[in-house]
Amino acid sequence: MRGLHLPASLGIARCRMVSMTLEAAVEGRNVNSIFDQFDRWVHVEGPRLPALERNIARYRAFQTLLFLFKAESLKKYLSGLMSSFNQKLSDSNGPIPEHLTNEKWTKIPDWRRSCERLVEMDFISRKTARSVVKYIGYRDKIAHNLSALFGDIGQLRVNREMMRFPMPGEKYRYNYLKLLTDCENEILEAGSRLPIIMMNSDDIYFESVEKFMRQELARLQPRIQKQIDSRKEKFKKLRLEIFENHNSWDWEGEFFPKHPDYQHKNGRLTAKGERACYLLFELGKSDLAVAYLMGLSRKAVKRRRKNWGRGR
Repeated sequence: MRGLHLPASLGIARCRMVSMTLEAAVEGRNVNSIFDQFDRWVHVEGPRLPALERNIARYRAFQTLLFLFKAESLKKYLSGLMSSFNQKLSDSNGPIPEHLTNEKWTKIPDWRRSCERLVEMDFISRKTARSVVKYIGYRDKIAHNLSALFGDIGQLRVNREMMRFPMPGEKYRYNYLKLLTDCENEILEAGSRLPIIMMNSDDIYFESVEKFMRQELARLQPRIQKQIDSRKEKFKKLRLEIFENHNSWDWEGEFFPKHPDYQHKNGRLTAKGERACYLLFELGKSDLAVAYLMGLSRKAVKRRRKNWGRGR
């Protein structure tokens, strides 16, 4: 295990690396190769999420919690309506419609049967009923796979690589909370026209928290957009810097970005890697540009620049 330099703030990623190492030791594989593979996953700016990603995580967390609550609350309301419908039918002296007693109908969940009854009564549209089924189904899927909603904002390179391929589970849908709220309002308006009194205590308990979360969402949205614009400008300048005066560097000869001869297996720079790094400093490249070109962390490049400045 000598020669390994692990960032102290690696957090959960560090736990995964330890797990990978134990598996490799049990199976008799080369442990160092596992660490070499993991090192390539760490983002050049470190494992800590930048401000933009932290705000996106907050935004999604608030939206997800609101969506889960709204979907569950709507299910409870519709199930309560169905119980009231059944009670009305049993209390009435008239015949019960045949389609309400067949086996297929009784196997459908109460909230779905309630939607069908509201459609039959022309209180809601068929499109609204289908949307409710869609959004509640989405709620059931994401509740058991929350990592799929946040996997694309991680700071490890593997998170970026996952963006290139279809991820398992549902993707995050920013507009689903608003669409579900619209369906809920339409159903509540339809329920107010029925001779039934329904009251959900969950809405009362959650009212203040919901108000706070919606205020936070409204506050975060312009901030995130501003940070996205700033990020685009940052990488626009970075691309120009990386390819600016690139003819001054022998890209096709001895020196080449991320050349395998630049680093030892433990991640330390070779003599050739040091020369390439110092050449980039002489060309006036920033720490971030050098980090991307050399495949190093920004923190490591800062240390190299400090040593380079002392030796001049």
